[in-house]
Amino acid sequence: MLMTIKGISAEKAMEIQKHFPTMIDLVTSLERVDEAEGKMLVANRCSKYGRRKIGNVLSGKVYEVFRPQ
Repeated sequence: MLMTIKGISAEKAMEIQKHFPTMIDLVTSLERVDEAEGKMLVANRCSKYGRRKIGNVLSGKVYEVFRPQ
């Protein structure tokens, strides 16, 4: 599901999966924070690791797709 977002490669999706093993974990984490924190959540957790950096813009895209309604 993550790879349907433009800009997320298999390598980036696997990096996100290390921090959020299931989609429920990701959605639940996004529900617990406000919008500003939600847009930065993936970047803050995943940008320190791996070769590929997950930046703020890409993190915002993930938030827009999986944000709580």
